[in-house]
Amino acid sequence: MGYSHYWYRSRSVPEPPDAYARFAMGAKRIIEQAQSSGIALAGWDGGEQQPRPEMTEGYIRLNGCGDEAHETFTWCAEIPPVDESWSNDPDEDFDFCKTAMKPYDAVVCALLILAKSVYGPGVRISSDGEWNGWEWLGARILYTDAMNEEPVYPFGQPVR
Repeated sequence: MGYSHYWYRSRSVPEPPDAYARFAMGAKRIIEQAQSSGIALAGWDGGEQQPRPEMTEGYIRLNGCGDEAHETFTWCAEIPPVDESWSNDPDEDFDFCKTAMKPYDAVVCALLILAKSVYGPGVRISSDGEWNGWEWLGARILYTDAMNEEPVYPFGQPVR
């Protein structure tokens, strides 16, 4: 399938009322920090028609830019309705982003750290990469620089 990150949003755990607003504010900081450190970001299409990451009241979408683009990362303000054509789990919404380890991978991972921090038990994160390996190191640094705090392990029980 390729190097990917996965997330699940619970339909049964209530989301904090201000969760998306807090997520969007943090995402803006992460995106600005990434761009100032030289990571080129674009909208869903890698910059052909949408040259900048998209931040609206309904969603945040981004990709790498040009040859550094792969798949679009999207985080919606609301959990999408169950799509029975490909999902049979009414309790969780599932999504993923294949980054192929391109530079914007650090941004996607930092946003997932942020999502876990903001949404708490209503979000599960998994990844083809290792938290204590080099795969998540850039995201951890990016998150720390943007948010002025150490990231919390997002995959369930902390690594000891």
